[in-house]
Amino acid sequence: MSNRELSALAGASHAVVYQIEAGLIQALKASLAIRLARACGATVQWLVEGEGEAPTKAQVQSAIEAARSEASAPVDDTGTFHRCDCERSKSGTEG
Repeated sequence: MSNRELSALAGASHAVVYQIEAGLIQALKASLAIRLARACGATVQWLVEGEGEAPTKAQVQSAIEAARSEASAPVDDTGTFHRCDCERSKSGTEG
């Protein structure tokens, strides 16, 4: 995953992600640490402190796919994401 994609999936600016990777930012807000960890398939503890188990390649890939899916979910006027209820859509009872 590119730096730009990570920033988009985590809802952070490209510059902030670059600065974190370069070690220029060492103290993260909890909300940003959570979003980055979720997008990377890591725990916040591992991401922030380097402690605990590193995510497996499968966990990272799964997290990336989930974040990409969430990022492409429809958004309403309030900025709320809505996931597609595919079963309801297939049966024609969308609503």
